[in-house]
Amino acid sequence: SLHDALPIYNRQFLAAMETYQKILKTDPHNEKAVLGLAAAYFGVFNYDQTRRLLRGAAAAHPGSAAALVELGKLDIHLLRYDDAIVELKRAVRRSPGSAVAHEQLGVAYQAKGDEEQALTQLNEAIRLAPDSAPTHYFRGTLYADRNDTERAYQDAKEAYHLEPNTQTRELLAKTALHGNKCDEAIS
Repeated sequence: SLHDALPIYNRQFLAAMETYQKILKTDPHNEKAVLGLAAAYFGVFNYDQTRRLLRGAAAAHPGSAAALVELGKLDIHLLRYDDAIVELKRAVRRSPGSAVAHEQLGVAYQAKGDEEQALTQLNEAIRLAPDSAPTHYFRGTLYADRNDTERAYQDAKEAYHLEPNTQTRELLAKTALHGNKCDEAIS
């Protein structure tokens, strides 16, 4: 069958779509199911359907920032930074205490080249969620780009401590090397 001929990850996304669609038939206002279905469409590169689902979820759940954050992430992925900033500002207005909304708004500003706004948002995200490895990573890359070696190193170290992976390890090595911490960079 066509289903069996698809690569395994496509089959997994299709299975997820079927599951979320079943949930939505019995519970059409289930925000998590809509977000899951949107993520599955994103996984198979159907960005129009992803956007349609996220816009619907944002309208159906005016007290939640989740769909707006995902719209912002989609726009960042598609290099539409101005659109991302609009959606993520809306998310922050809806949920000022959402660390992820501030983080992603910072990422969008950073991608657009507005380092001051990016730093403001990333600082707020870390204030709200000090144990967020991704936020420390993003802020560390911002500091590294600004040649603020010591701050970049501190954030890289924290990101790696919180979530040791290839990305955080590479940033830590890069910042350690730039900070003349050669032994640590090598290890």
